[in-house]
Amino acid sequence: MKHLFVSQMAPLSRQYLRLRLGIIVILALAVGAAAPIASAQATFKLLHSFQGPPSDGTQPSAGLYRSGSGRLFGTTVSGGQFFNLGAAFSLTTTGTESLLHSFAGGSDGDDPYAGLIADSVGNLYGASSGVQEGMCGNVFKIDAALTLTVLHQFLGGTTDGCGAFGGLVRDSAGNFYGATAAGGAFGAGTVYKIDATNSFSILYSFGATAIDATNPNGGLVRDSGGNLFGSSTTTGNNQASCGNVFKIDATGKETIVHRFGAKDGCLPQSLALDATGKLYGAAQSGPGSSRDTIFTIGPTGVLSGLHVFVGATEGKRPNGSLVRDAAGVIYGTTQQGGVLGRGTAYKIDIHGAVTVLHNFAGGAKDGDTPMSGVLRDSAGNLYGTTYLGGPADGGTVYELTQ
Repeated sequence: MKHLFVSQMAPLSRQYLRLRLGIIVILALAVGAAAPIASAQATFKLLHSFQGPPSDGTQPSAGLYRSGSGRLFGTTVSGGQFFNLGAAFSLTTTGTESLLHSFAGGSDGDDPYAGLIADSVGNLYGASSGVQEGMCGNVFKIDAALTLTVLHQFLGGTTDGCGAFGGLVRDSAGNFYGATAAGGAFGAGTVYKIDATNSFSILYSFGATAIDATNPNGGLVRDSGGNLFGSSTTTGNNQASCGNVFKIDATGKETIVHRFGAKDGCLPQSLALDATGKLYGAAQSGPGSSRDTIFTIGPTGVLSGLHVFVGATEGKRPNGSLVRDAAGVIYGTTQQGGVLGRGTAYKIDIHGAVTVLHNFAGGAKDGDTPMSGVLRDSAGNLYGTTYLGGPADGGTVYELTQ
């Protein structure tokens, strides 16, 4: 795993990087009360093993986007044709990969930890973090001709964001929204908007008070009323805090939806939102809690613990975005744990009962350390990435068939 540094980012965002990549010391995981585990494995298929430079990316950290034709799109934080600064790729249903763009650093960006989204004509959009060069990253577009256009270059400081680790969300008018882990008026991160004319504005700067959310750690979700929801790893200047789920309304007003504590888990991950306004997310063991959990938060802000993971059998450190099917079943991944210790893919029913779909084994034929959650198609097949594993140990794209 390569060394990361961020010279222009606040210490809290460097802490975020350590949390994101799993190179902090993990506290002992309490078993807690959990629903019985089921052991119905899905069929695992390795679609692609990343080989690294000069012809391939390596170490995918984000999830995948799937087009109507079934083609998969994603990013890697390393590899590519130039300076090992990451790549954007596509993958056919038969596993044939095309390298769409190799990041070159500077204004081109590097280390895209966020995944890709697409518009109605097939343009791809994403964000790069800038961490390897000590820069602040950018928001970019890749068109059908594979030309990359920078929509915004983050500069940090008090008037701009820095460290775009989370993905983008786009509304029907063509406006993009995202979060940065640092920068802004108080140096603790921002929520930003890029409108259809590429005009950039900061909707909210974190860290205004000692109890404010700080260092948002992923992408945002947006409800039908234009409210944005996200999560943070810390509160104010307290790096031992468990983090928050927050809401930013259309006027830029922030509301803390929930503060995490010992019973909830810590370090809430990227969120999912259903049609009723209920939020779903994962929280990890951390400074203030020894639990790894799946939680729900209703429209009134009340948190309910849906499941507490048993690390040795179900997995540790649930991470990445969750997906939910029409029956209310939730699908996701854990970064560590499970019977082989290299992470799991799982599903949880509406009663909190967990089924482990796959125990990642690492090595040449399996993935290792899934960091991104899963994507689910209309047939119920699941697709995801692992940060490591495969013949070159550069990570994988996989399919799970139930």
